[in-house]
Amino acid sequence: MPLSHSRPGHRVLWLGALVAVVLAGMAYAAGRLTATPSAVANLDIFEVFEKLTQRADMEVEIAAKKRAFDDALRTRSQALEEQVKGLEALPPDQQLAKLDDLNLAKLQLREWGTMEASGIDVEEALQWQNLYRSVQQEAARLATEEGYDYVLVYDGPATILRDRNSQSPQAQQVMDQVMRRRVLFGAEKDDITERLIIRMNNARSTK
Repeated sequence: MPLSHSRPGHRVLWLGALVAVVLAGMAYAAGRLTATPSAVANLDIFEVFEKLTQRADMEVEIAAKKRAFDDALRTRSQALEEQVKGLEALPPDQQLAKLDDLNLAKLQLREWGTMEASGIDVEEALQWQNLYRSVQQEAARLATEEGYDYVLVYDGPATILRDRNSQSPQAQQVMDQVMRRRVLFGAEKDDITERLIIRMNNARSTK
């Protein structure tokens, strides 16, 4: 069969396929346009941390442990210094006998101080993790009650700080701060910061 006789049929098939593709694309686009948009809330997590009684109580507890550690370290250090001073009044043979004990006591004090400081640091880190988890869980409950699908941490006003005394170039400081931002704007009507703070503080006061 000559090629000229087959061309009309090919055109019909090609046009049919093209129409099918166009219609499918229109249907997909229509589906996307009619999809319900997600409701998004925002909050200032720095303000949340600042105003939560749970955070205040946590810091009071950690500060008390740090003071107790400082006092104990000072007392033990002073006692060791007194032993060193007393060593000077002893005869040389007795000094040598006591010297090893004092060196061991210094080493033990250093190791004790390191372990205590590390323990307080770990406890403080766990407290902050627990605080963040509490905020996350309560924000999820509040968002569910109010019909929000997402809660974003709002970066706040676009205030960029530059430190002239820093070793980092000021241009780099600006870029670092800009690149850390994730939310450039949050509508006030969708800000749940204060409501979350009130809920969490009220819940803590009833415990």
